[in-house]
Amino acid sequence: MANGPTGRTDPSGLVRIPFEFNAFIPGRLGLWFREPGQFIEGPEPTGPFEWGSGSQFKGDGRAAGQRGTSRISSTGWIESTEIGDIGAGEYGVIQRVGASHRRQWWGGIGWVDQTDTAGFDKDNASVYNDPPHRRPCSTTIMMEASAGYPFGSLPTPNIDYAVRFTFTVIAKNRIRVDINGFHDAFPDYEGLVGTNRFPAYYHPTTDKGPGPLNLNNPLLFRSKSVIVIAETPECCTR
Repeated sequence: MANGPTGRTDPSGLVRIPFEFNAFIPGRLGLWFREPGQFIEGPEPTGPFEWGSGSQFKGDGRAAGQRGTSRISSTGWIESTEIGDIGAGEYGVIQRVGASHRRQWWGGIGWVDQTDTAGFDKDNASVYNDPPHRRPCSTTIMMEASAGYPFGSLPTPNIDYAVRFTFTVIAKNRIRVDINGFHDAFPDYEGLVGTNRFPAYYHPTTDKGPGPLNLNNPLLFRSKSVIVIAETPECCTR
C-alpha cells in the first residue's frame, strides 16, 4: 500500500486485499448508556440510585482502528488479479451484529446482567464490475446492513449503513480504493483497507448517545482515496 503494506497471499497463491466497515460506540463517550427508548441522550449516571440508572446498555469501549467489538461490522476481501472481472469465489463478505450487553438495577440484589444479539433487518452484499475493455477496469463491492437493539419495551431505530468499496486499477500493481455511501449520525463509523487496516474513512459522532434523531439522520460520505500495491490483471494495464 502506498499508505502501508500490501495485500495477503492466500493458500492458492492469489493476492487478497482485505477491507472492513464498522459501526461502533467509542470509549470516549463512556461505557454504559441509558437504554434506547428513554429518549435522553448521553451516558448513564454513575450511581445505581440516581435517576435514570435502572436500565443501561454497554458501548464498545474502543477507539477507531482498535480491534474489538462493533455494533455492526462488514468484513471482506477481494482478489486483486481479477479486478474488473470478479466472480464467485474471488471476493467475500461477512456481516455481523455485535452482542448487546444490558444491566438493570434490582434493589437488594444489585446489577443484573443480560446478553443478547439482534438479528439483521438488512444484510445484503453484491458486486459490480467495470470490465477490462472499459478503462480503467474496476470492481465495486456494495454492502448494506441494518440492525436494532434486542432489549427494551419500546421500539427503537436501527443502526444503518450502505457502503461501496470501489477498487480501480490505475497502473501495473497499483489499485486505488474509494469508499462512499451513507450511514446514521450515531455512532462512530470506520472504513479500513489492507492487512494493516489502514483508516481510509472515519466519522466520529458529535452526539453523546443514541436517540431517535441521530439514528434517523442518514449522512452521505466519501472517503479519501487509498493506493494499494498488489498484483493486478495484465489486461488492465496493457
